[in-house]
Amino acid sequence: MFILPISSDLHLELLDQPRAEELFRLVRANSEHLAPWMPWVPLTQSADDTRRFIGESQRLWAERRSCRCGIVESGCLVGVIDLHDFTEDSRSASIGYWLAASAQGRGLLARALGKTIELGFLGYDLQRLVIRCSTENLRSQRAAERQGFRRDGVIRANEIIAGRAHDHAIYTLLRSEWHAAHA
Repeated sequence: MFILPISSDLHLELLDQPRAEELFRLVRANSEHLAPWMPWVPLTQSADDTRRFIGESQRLWAERRSCRCGIVESGCLVGVIDLHDFTEDSRSASIGYWLAASAQGRGLLARALGKTIELGFLGYDLQRLVIRCSTENLRSQRAAERQGFRRDGVIRANEIIAGRAHDHAIYTLLRSEWHAAHA
């Protein structure tokens, strides 16, 4: 199993079928919290939906097109973070993330995001990482900014969620910027 340790009680692990029921329960328990930002939440109706998602995640990982990991604290899944939309030409990828409401406010996302950035730049040899999030999702924007991402602009009406258009803020972090901050 692919595991990235962060601390004694926190790690990232590649999504795998043994976590399917736990992931499904976590999404359902947090559906109200996640639904304003994640268009897939209403489509997650059963553990079978989650199993299919994990199967697709594993296929994309085997093809080096995505790396979707569970955020695991003290043995329990508390969220998901991933690298996706790999672009060979520019050696870039996007990062997506979500955290259970009960796990927020303790620095878990900051540590998971830091480890994912490290994986992108050092493990995948990327040159640029991108985070796209709703301009209304201030927590997600702050998480990106705290890691050194710069807001490059806004894509208007970029995503429809529950029948409503959301503008997306676009954040980027270059490998050179990350290295300079961690020298």
